[in-house]
Amino acid sequence: MMVEPMYSPWGTVDHCKMLCYGAFEVQTARHGGVMILRELADEYLSKEAQAVGFVEGCYLCFEEDCDAPVVIRELLDKNLMKAPVNEYYKEGEYTELPDAYKSINESFIHAGAMNDSKVKVRYVKAEKVNDQSAAELFEGVSGIFVAPGSGSRGVDGKIAAVKYARENNIPFFGINLGMHCAVVEFARNVLGLEDAASAELDATTKHPVVSLMEENKIEKGSVRRIGGYVCTLTPESKSAAAYGITSVMERHSNSYEFNSDYREQFEAAGMKCVGINPETQLVEVLELENHPWFIATQYHPEYKSTVEHPAPLFVDFVAAALKYSENK
Repeated sequence: MMVEPMYSPWGTVDHCKMLCYGAFEVQTARHGGVMILRELADEYLSKEAQAVGFVEGCYLCFEEDCDAPVVIRELLDKNLMKAPVNEYYKEGEYTELPDAYKSINESFIHAGAMNDSKVKVRYVKAEKVNDQSAAELFEGVSGIFVAPGSGSRGVDGKIAAVKYARENNIPFFGINLGMHCAVVEFARNVLGLEDAASAELDATTKHPVVSLMEENKIEKGSVRRIGGYVCTLTPESKSAAAYGITSVMERHSNSYEFNSDYREQFEAAGMKCVGINPETQLVEVLELENHPWFIATQYHPEYKSTVEHPAPLFVDFVAAALKYSENK
């Protein structure tokens, strides 16, 4: 990853500040771009203020004596600081359509602001990733993120991405299918279960390390875990440290889960199940021992991230990526 002082595009901003509709950076001849989520802009800017200096969906203005809420002013000030550019690699199926990852992209904006940095995303098609191409594709990045998804498209590339992050001590974050790929990669390359797979993608595998929830086996494919579920975190885990608490409520949308029949084998080899649903005992969070930062979640922390309350795991992942870039 290249770490650069952020002297531009924001540059020097005098009294007038810009709120960017939709959290994208823009510039005009007189103003530097500052990002803020549209819900805050819509909530706190009057229609009259919105109309002043309207430029391609962006709301301008706010003099020094304006009555903008404290949270907005703090974020404006934070994003005007000289900050490092943090580049991470996001592997996915829909790289030509960034809006497919809208909630994730905005979660990284929130997390970047909390770390006084801007996260620079490098999209790469999962189909392009393999053991031979990984070093070139990941050159210069400070973190690898495997996004949620469905189906078999690009799964081999995602598994290769996980392997590269694990073997090279690059901060790794996987969500939902990203967690499933981490499970499969570890089972194959660490536990030696060569044909390990997700039962969602290979119903004939001898080692279904990701399997259908028991209560879903009759209605295969139906999504039963939707909405918020409690997750109890191991107190000494990185995840608990990121949240600052050991019991969290996060949102789900899934049928397939880590197969707990393999839990003992995984934990003995260093992949710890640090987040558990107390009612079902389903595994929610995995962490790899002896790795700078390797976390995978069954749930979707991006669903609850806001500009005022960024998702803790995203914030901690960005912090780990920054530390990695400083030390390499």
